[in-house]
Amino acid sequence: MYVFCMFDLPVSTKEERKKATKFKKDLLSLGFVRYQFSVYVAPVRGRHQAKDRISSIENLAPEGGSIRIVTITDRQFDRIVTIESSKYVKEKNPDVSISRFGVQGILEF
Repeated sequence: MYVFCMFDLPVSTKEERKKATKFKKDLLSLGFVRYQFSVYVAPVRGRHQAKDRISSIENLAPEGGSIRIVTITDRQFDRIVTIESSKYVKEKNPDVSISRFGVQGILEF
C-alpha cells in the first residue's frame, strides 16, 4: 500500500516559502519521497500505518493552501500510466517490496 500526499501551498512571501520547505522536509522525514513537484509518496504496511502517516501529515500541515492524501494498493500502483511527450509509458515501479516484515529496499523513481 502507498500513501500519496499532494499539495498546493502558498509561496508568495518569504515566510510562506519557509513553511512550504519545512513541510516538504517533514514529509521526507516521515519516509516520503518526491514523486512529482508537489506530490510525495510513501510505502506503508497496511491501513493502520497509513492512518498514522495521515495523522502525522495533519499535525505538520502549514496553514493555508490545500493538501490531499490518497492511499492506493500495490496493485493499483502497478497500474499507473505515465504519459510523456504524448506517448504512453509503463510506470517504473519503485525498488521496494512490502512484506509482513516491513519495507525492504529503497524507493527510486
